[in-house]
Amino acid sequence: MSKALLQIRLSELLYGLSTYLPLHNLISRRCTGGTNMSAYCYSVWLRHMVMAEQNNLNTSPRIVAELGPGDSLGIGLTALVFGAEKYYAFDVVEFAEIKKNLRVFEDIVAFAKKKRNIPDENEFPEVKPYLDNYSFPEHIFPEERLNRCLKPERLERIRESIQNPHRDDSVIRYVVPWSSQSVLERNTVDLIFSQAVLEHVDDLRDTYKAMYDWLNDDGYLSHQIDFKSHGTAKDWNGHWLYSDFLWNIIRGKRPYLLNRQPYSSHKRLLKQEGFSRIQVKKVQADSAFTLQQVNKQSRQISEEDLNTCGAYILATK
Repeated sequence: MSKALLQIRLSELLYGLSTYLPLHNLISRRCTGGTNMSAYCYSVWLRHMVMAEQNNLNTSPRIVAELGPGDSLGIGLTALVFGAEKYYAFDVVEFAEIKKNLRVFEDIVAFAKKKRNIPDENEFPEVKPYLDNYSFPEHIFPEERLNRCLKPERLERIRESIQNPHRDDSVIRYVVPWSSQSVLERNTVDLIFSQAVLEHVDDLRDTYKAMYDWLNDDGYLSHQIDFKSHGTAKDWNGHWLYSDFLWNIIRGKRPYLLNRQPYSSHKRLLKQEGFSRIQVKKVQADSAFTLQQVNKQSRQISEEDLNTCGAYILATK
């Protein structure tokens, strides 16, 4: 029996096949991650800000865009609470609900008022990037700045935008689906971020091109990427053993799953599209197989990729 077949999780194979059933979308819906958890959203945004500050990048972005916000707009709402003036949310399926967003928003406001420390790996062991210090970053958000961010009239405007996101004066713009760079004006965004999302994007090349066009001259990217199999294989990188035929069965008709692109693909595309000052914080893991066993039908995986299960990437235009 081949190494690839030994990797298969029967439940994932059956789920992929079930997506071809006519009523599948009516009876089955999987959540997208932890963004319905307020503490998770708070933790993720502050980690991105701490990493930006450590690399001398802008920690007061006015206009921010998020790829794949998921079950709520919580990370973007945290960005708004901490000073952003406009938030663009791009997704392939509309998951977020007004009631859920309002609950998360009120929690984030309460965390900010208390200057809650950043929830660490004890609370969220899988959330990255890891930090050396999880204290509330008062050097980034001193009292005067925090007070401006938390003005009642400012918070009320965000609250109204959550309830009426399609109003012309809303500080939130939810774009579903997004399929081209034309959905946003060029050179308008200060920061584009995502958390464990870029491993799900099918057209990475066009996505990096769009992000480059959207960013203003001083803008930057902040992305945490997870290269693991997400339960589609028994080993963390077992999905790289599958043939394209077998992978297509596992994916089925899901609107997204994994693109199976390794770290080197992102590194190449960043340089190809013209990004500079690229900073990477990799997460390493031992591979259960050798480079020679990887399916090479459509993947070019290096020895470095084989042991890179995650990466936090910062890059400027």
